[in-house]
Amino acid sequence: MNPAAAMLGGGNPLARRNNTAAQYRGRTDGKALPMLMWAAGGAALLLVLVVMGLMVSSGSSPEPQQVAEVEQPAVPQPQPSPRPESQRTTSLTQLEPTTTSAAPEAAADPTPPVTPPATPPRPSTSSAKAVPPVIETPEDIYKLAQKSVVKIDIFSDSNNPRIGLGSGFIIDTEQRLIVTNYHVVSDAAKADIVFDDGTRFGIEGYVLVEPASDLAVLKANGLPPYAQALQLAAEGDPNPGSQVFSIGHPNDYKLTMRSGLISSVANTTELPEDAQMFLRGEGTSRKDNRWIQHEAEIFGGNSGGPLLNKHGLVLGINTWKDESINGHFALHCKSLWQMLKRPMDRVEPLVKYQQTGKEPIDKLARMFDMNALRSLFTRLELNNWTPQSEEDFEGYSILALAVTVMAMADFDADDPRTRAWLTQLNEFFTKLRRVKWLEDADRMEKLNGFAQEVLKDATNGQGVLMIMKVQTGAIGPGYQLMHGHVGDRRVVVRLIDPTVQVQGMGYFLVPGVIVGTDVVLGADATVVIASQPIHIGQYAPQPRSLPRQPPKPKAPPPRLSPPDAPTSP
Repeated sequence: MNPAAAMLGGGNPLARRNNTAAQYRGRTDGKALPMLMWAAGGAALLLVLVVMGLMVSSGSSPEPQQVAEVEQPAVPQPQPSPRPESQRTTSLTQLEPTTTSAAPEAAADPTPPVTPPATPPRPSTSSAKAVPPVIETPEDIYKLAQKSVVKIDIFSDSNNPRIGLGSGFIIDTEQRLIVTNYHVVSDAAKADIVFDDGTRFGIEGYVLVEPASDLAVLKANGLPPYAQALQLAAEGDPNPGSQVFSIGHPNDYKLTMRSGLISSVANTTELPEDAQMFLRGEGTSRKDNRWIQHEAEIFGGNSGGPLLNKHGLVLGINTWKDESINGHFALHCKSLWQMLKRPMDRVEPLVKYQQTGKEPIDKLARMFDMNALRSLFTRLELNNWTPQSEEDFEGYSILALAVTVMAMADFDADDPRTRAWLTQLNEFFTKLRRVKWLEDADRMEKLNGFAQEVLKDATNGQGVLMIMKVQTGAIGPGYQLMHGHVGDRRVVVRLIDPTVQVQGMGYFLVPGVIVGTDVVLGADATVVIASQPIHIGQYAPQPRSLPRQPPKPKAPPPRLSPPDAPTSP
């Protein structure tokens, strides 16, 4: 179902106002009416006055709800006992009814009631807030965001300076609930929310948290009088091609809004393997997480902010970015809907879920499935290390990324998993050294052909397996560099461990990770970090011969001039 169509067909205030405006335009677009219609109208008016007089004399009055039904037959009749205005406008309201048997309850108020903690919370200052305004333009969306989207400042404790920031948004002003990404607050012992005008409130703690979906619902100490809750869109997928808006505080700037189109919607399992690996490493491990890929750019500091549609409804929570395709990804609001069905009967302190002293091996264990890596290595061996397509080369990139990250990890020697990881890493490099890389010209051509394209794209964080012709090197305090070419692409390799001894010139198999670009000897170069370049052979340098000097011309013999003629005295 198209969420936009469903919203216009539902009973939400926005749809009612839009329908009324359309009817009003229809009534005023006509030209001059014929005289007969004027006469008929006058007669009808007279008849109405007579009927009203009879009704007054009998003690009755017209029914306002019936008039509303005549004007707007598509809008449901109000209930006899409507909820108070403050509850209707300050708590979550689903704008599209679902098709399940529990749809009426979910549509009315899908948020489970919050049981106050032992200490009564401070009352919200926004309980008397007005009905949300009609959203008709991007300017309206930005004005709404100024009242509902916040910056989140993160502190390791009360005495230290800020250690990070992100974004979040209000979903319930009565309960003072703020939604953000878990990774925004995962290191926090203390956090504040800051509105665009500088108004600041502290965070009491977690109401709900789910690291596997990278979601957190926080409770604020208070809200300003103008605070406005954003409403969530329905759980259905938005249409690719529809316009969306990313709102947040990128790189600590003031509230910033960018627009773009939806590119696609996919589950985690439908993403490329390296993207899945990245998400696992970050702890976002649920395979049924659904992602909205869009073009409304996000940057550091946008995490946790909302992705809104043209009606100002929350489609998702901006979470991560894939620089290889300049793709921006928001977690589908479906995950938030599901989490909000859980009990919210207490507030947990931030320190309870604070991630301190995270072990690299824990992240490796999430990022890489060792059994899957072994299977990948075996598959590449059986293919004679010869990629056949760009898609096939992705396996080589993943392997290069894995062995590089594994080599970079600062393992805890006392962790029982350390020996297994290091043993596997050494096994991979031992097998790579046994391959006769230079004896198969087709393999070298195809491997470097695909590697060269990856190097030209120079996407940070992209793994690459390549055969590099090293021509020069440099060693300095704390670094060791190798400079050469892969095809016609200039490459600089920086060794992770500068104490590793590598031979000078020659061919090297380099599994590494791209970290940027530079200009070397007047030409663009891709910079790669690597742990153990493998020397696989020498190359025959071209013989250098001095140019033949042309023979010097022989000097002409000295010219003899005749003796001077005698002069007379």
